[in-house]
Amino acid sequence: MFVLDGEAVLEPGDLARAADCEWAVLHEVEARLGGLRELTAGDDSATEAWTAAPRHAGSPGAAPDHTGDVRAALQGAFGRAGVCELPAPRDGEELRAHHDATLAALRPGIEAVHGGGFFDGRFHGRIDLLIRDDDVWVAQEVPPPGRSRHESSLRLAACYDGLTRAGVAVVTEARLLLQNGTTTSLELTTVVPVYRTWRARLETLVDERRHRTATGAPVSVRRCGRCPACQAATSMGGRFTP
Repeated sequence: MFVLDGEAVLEPGDLARAADCEWAVLHEVEARLGGLRELTAGDDSATEAWTAAPRHAGSPGAAPDHTGDVRAALQGAFGRAGVCELPAPRDGEELRAHHDATLAALRPGIEAVHGGGFFDGRFHGRIDLLIRDDDVWVAQEVPPPGRSRHESSLRLAACYDGLTRAGVAVVTEARLLLQNGTTTSLELTTVVPVYRTWRARLETLVDERRHRTATGAPVSVRRCGRCPACQAATSMGGRFTP
């Protein structure tokens, strides 16, 4: 999750966390932005507990450094000149530049882009690898320890959706390069609808609470009851308000 112009920019990792506990993700939004409508009576304690918890792999600054092995493999396959490596955006201000740099990198002579991504004004997705296959690109993930296959699938789906909307030709069959050396194919046409649905739901939850935009019955917030935010709310006698 990033912050840009006082708004939360969501990422695939936020969708994966929301699948476990939407309540916790909303507390992270609150911790980063402030001003979100009160969710519990013990709000400050719950927010502090959430922000003190270990960050999920895939969040800014959280993923283990596995770039060295990936870089060496790419350069061995395509040579230094054929590989474009893009640094991860450090804050919300760098998201647009990262998006533009990704599109610029998908040029003749480049066979692989490491660390590209997209930004559409509200959502940011980053992909480990884009590999050229004639005139199209194949999206690949090299999940580090701690990143679930579930989140990797959402990352692939998000980048496929975002990059194709930006005019990039990306094939629908993505690849997961697993830690044991095996490669698994993933048909993105089955995952993209899930990504779009989950993204729309989480954006609605954030909007309803931050901007009070609900036009009908409020969407209830799913909660796990186990994470730091839920435990802090329970220990403080907080109410899980929808």
